[in-house]
Amino acid sequence: MTNGLLDGLLDAEDAAAILSAMDQHELNDDSKKQILLFCDELRAYNEHTNLVANANLDVVLKEHVLDSLTLLPSIKKDSDAKLIDIGSGAGFPGLILAIARPQLKVFLLESIGKKCRFLEKACEKLGLGSKRVHVVCDRAEVLGHSPEYRERFTYATARAVAALPIVAELTLPFLKVGGIFLAQRSKRQVEQEQADAEAYISRLGGRVLRTDLLPEDLIGRQLSVTSIEKDRTTPRRFPRPAAQIQKDKKAGRV
Repeated sequence: MTNGLLDGLLDAEDAAAILSAMDQHELNDDSKKQILLFCDELRAYNEHTNLVANANLDVVLKEHVLDSLTLLPSIKKDSDAKLIDIGSGAGFPGLILAIARPQLKVFLLESIGKKCRFLEKACEKLGLGSKRVHVVCDRAEVLGHSPEYRERFTYATARAVAALPIVAELTLPFLKVGGIFLAQRSKRQVEQEQADAEAYISRLGGRVLRTDLLPEDLIGRQLSVTSIEKDRTTPRRFPRPAAQIQKDKKAGRV
């Protein structure tokens, strides 16, 4: 992919910085072109249905796409690996990971209908076959008890969903033993949440393997990826109903 594909869309300095960041993840030209096509679909859809606060190409690439790609080093190139993205929203990070890793089987779980419709349309536009990328319109605390989905996945992701203890409860039931939950957090969130979250994660059958602080990104954020391994079966009572989670949160029990 050359800067020519971004001519007229971004200034030369932005284009060079973004393409350099993409090249660090060894994306092939087809994947890069698909990402730009996805960004165009998001911009058009966002004109009538609000999915992101700002759908300008430079903002989407810097704030959302490159953020999603930071998970790639944590995902092995397994041909049969299955990933579930909890609260996929406009497709970050799940749909971007599906583009970047064509062999990965990805399930995009989203509870809001307008977002599900966008994800379905984007997958169709990008030619992502339904056997590899699935859009599931449901709630994690409901689907997490379904035998079809519970303990079926190698990886789970969740971006900007909730505090780490809550999002761990929503994701770990989907992972098979040995699976990995990749939690994207800011440096500040890690400092505030992780110590208290580790005991709760243990109750869910998981353990924190490591937290990788990432280099400052193109908009000055320092983000992190916390890898949480599921080392034993999650107790059947998890995930709890949303109302119960919120009630316990207010009572200080989460």
